[in-house]
Amino acid sequence: MRQAELPRTTFYRYFPDLESILLHGVAEIADELDEASTLWYDAVGDPAAALEPAATGLVEVYQRHGRLLLAFSDAAAIAPEVEQAWHAAIEGFVEQTTDRIRRLQQSGDTEVPDPREIARALVWMTERYLHETYGRGSDVPTATAVETIVTIWRRALFDGSTR
Repeated sequence: MRQAELPRTTFYRYFPDLESILLHGVAEIADELDEASTLWYDAVGDPAAALEPAATGLVEVYQRHGRLLLAFSDAAAIAPEVEQAWHAAIEGFVEQTTDRIRRLQQSGDTEVPDPREIARALVWMTERYLHETYGRGSDVPTATAVETIVTIWRRALFDGSTR
């Protein structure tokens, strides 16, 4: 606020408490994750090949915001609205992933038995992996994290093919 030459009261008008700040942060990061995920959800052509750019985007978001996401997680224990906001954001990714998997089933590109549960498992595994990797300051290279995520998703959705 000092750099912006604004009084502190201006800040508190927009963010009356810590929970408000965290909720704003959750929304911004969820938007960034959505932008990265769209690279796979809306991809045309080979769905397996489209996993890599999306995974790269997700990894980059977690590299930038991993510590803040860890703070969200810590705050969720005492701020139920923060936890609900994050779970709602992740549930949105589960729904989009479910829709994508159903489209892949219709086109014959995958034969998974239960699109919703596969989507739920993949999205939450990815969230936890990236949270634990970059929220705690790991130095796992981007390429390694991307390769790990892509391998898991390809094998789960396309029976291990490298399409």
